[in-house]
Amino acid sequence: MLFSNPDTIIFLKRNSLEVYNQKSEGVQARLDFPPNYEKDQEIIDIEKFEQLISNFLSKLNLKDNKIIIVLSAENLFEKTLPLSDKTKEEAAAKKFFGSVPFDPQKVAKKQIRTKNGLNLIAANKNLYESIVHVLQKLQSEIRAAVPVSMFGITSLVLSRQDIKKITSNSEMLKTSNFLSGNAQIKQAADTPSDEENPQVEKKKSKLNPISVAGIAFIVVGLGIVVFLLFKQGILKQYSPFNKNPLPTLAPSPRESIPAIVDLENQEATGQAELSSKQDLTIQVLNGSGISGQASQVQALLQSLDYSQIETGNADSQDLTSTKIVYKQNVADSLISEIKTELEKTLANVETEEASDDIGFDIVITTGPAG
Repeated sequence: MLFSNPDTIIFLKRNSLEVYNQKSEGVQARLDFPPNYEKDQEIIDIEKFEQLISNFLSKLNLKDNKIIIVLSAENLFEKTLPLSDKTKEEAAAKKFFGSVPFDPQKVAKKQIRTKNGLNLIAANKNLYESIVHVLQKLQSEIRAAVPVSMFGITSLVLSRQDIKKITSNSEMLKTSNFLSGNAQIKQAADTPSDEENPQVEKKKSKLNPISVAGIAFIVVGLGIVVFLLFKQGILKQYSPFNKNPLPTLAPSPRESIPAIVDLENQEATGQAELSSKQDLTIQVLNGSGISGQASQVQALLQSLDYSQIETGNADSQDLTSTKIVYKQNVADSLISEIKTELEKTLANVETEEASDDIGFDIVITTGPAG
C-alpha cells in the first residue's frame, strides 16, 4: 500500500509542532513557535520560520524516515455541506473558500465527499509547505499533509490509537492529502486522464474511414426523407413560408380564473420557524484562546445531528462568557438544546437574539471552560 508503514507523524498545531513515532507512546519532541515567527496562522517571516524548523528537525535524525504531516483542527477552516445537486455544492464551496481570511494564493483547499456530506476544508499552505521544504533537504520521505478532523480526531494530543487511525486509513490519507494537487474529491482523484488511459486511445482509434462513410450515408438518407415529406405537403403546413397561421387555442375557463394568493400566509412563510437541524447554519468562534475549543464544540454539535458548522477564531481571545447569538426565526427548542449541552463544559453561557444580519442562523463565541 502507498502508506503502509510511516515512521513519524509531525503534528502541526496553532503555536507549536510535535513529533510522534508510530512505535512509541506520547510526544517525542516539541517545538514552540516564538510570537515573532507565527501569528494567527500567518507566518511573519518564512525564511526565519523554515530556519527555526530546520534547526529543530535536523537534531531528530529523520533522514529516510517516512513522514505524515497532520494539521490540527485549530489550523483548519471547515464546513460540512449536506449532499445536494452539483450546482448548489459548487456555489456553497466557492462562497466558503472565498471567506477564508488569507490571500487566495495561500489557501489550500479540499472537498471530500463522505456519507455525512461534502466536507470543505481550507488551510494556510505556507504552514505545512515550510515543513515540507525542510524535510526535503533532510532527505525524508514525505507521504502526505492531511487535516486531523477527517480521521475523527478532536484531541490536541495524539494517542497511539489516534496515530493508528491515521496511518491505517490509506484511502483517507490519499483523498485528504493537501499535497495531491487539485484532486479535491476522491472520485475525481481516482480517474485517469485521457492521456493516461489507454482505453480512451482505443476508442479514438475506432473512428476509421468506414465509420465516417456510414454516418454520411445516414445523414443523406434523412435529407431525402425530409424532402419527400415536404413535397407531399405533410411538412409544408409547418414551413416558415406558409402564410396561413396555425390555429390558436383559446384558454379554458378554468385557466382564466386568477390564482388566489393568501398574502397573510405568504408573509408568514417568509418568516417560517427554523426547526430542522440539517438546514441550520452555525458558526463557532474560539473566543477564549484555548487551543481546539471551537473544534470541540463543533464535534459536540455534530453529535447532536447538526451538520452545517463552520469554525474560526473570534477577534478577541479573552472573553469571560460564551455567547449564543441567533436569528429570530430559529426554534426555541434548538437554542435551549444547544445552551444546555454547552453548559456542561463551558462557563457563563448566554443567549441573545440577533438585531442585525449575522451571516449564519446561529453564531457561538466560546468563553472559558466550566
